[in-house]
Parts: sequence; C-alpha cells; structure tokens
Amino acid sequence: MNIGIIGSGSMGSALGKIWASQGHKVMFSYSRDRQKLEALAASVDPNAQTGTPAEAAQFGEIILFVVPWGAVKEALEAAGSLEGKIVISCVNPLKADMSGLEIGTSTSGAEEIAKLAPRVKIVEVEEDI
Repeated sequence: MNIGIIGSGSMGSALGKIWASQGHKVMFSYSRDRQKLEALAASVDPNAQTGTPAEAAQFGEIILFVVPWGAVKEALEAAGSLEGKIVISCVNPLKADMSGLEIGTSTSGAEEIAKLAPRVKIVEVEEDI
C-alpha cells in the first residue's frame, strides 16, 4: 500500500518506519528541514521516499496527517485535495505552549480538521500516554 505522510516529526517518522518495514511504500513530507527529511527516508528502507505535502497526498492511498495543531491549516493547504482519501489524524489540538487544549472539550481535532477538509474521510487516532 502507498502511504503519504504529512508531518514527519517523531510520530510520523516512527509510523512510517514501521509501515515501510512491513513492505508498504511511504512518502515522508512536511518537515522544517529538508535535509533531515531526506536523511529519514534514506535511513528507513528502499520503500521510503520524500516529497511535498501535495506529492504525498497524490502518492498515498492512505494519508497520515500528523502536524502540530497550529500548522493544520497550512499543511492542508500545502497538501491540496485529499478528496477520496482516507486520512488518519494523529493531531492533538494542543496550545503551542502545551498548557491545554486549543478547542476545548466539545469537539475533537478530527472534527475540526473535517470542517476544513470536507469530503475527506478522517479517522482519528488517540494516543495513550
């Protein structure tokens, strides 16, 4: 399966490594440092490559969306159309200073992302810490 990863920090890189080790093709994208992104892909597997968020969105049958809450709109814009894709969200709606939730408790990060990306199937993954 081809998996596009938008957000290649600790969670995106860890899941990408696991999926590549299981034979899936992954494309890492959306990193502040292009050289680190290239090094990540090179360290993973021949099944790993890098691209822009738009390229990852086109490449992936499934998209892992895992960016900081403050970067959600920018990352969605950079990705372009995700229509028809299944998007797995690992985005936590935390304030930048980690002092609490940005959106309160009456909605979820995935619900808010779905409002920004209509006609996209969003699946939210919650982390147990």
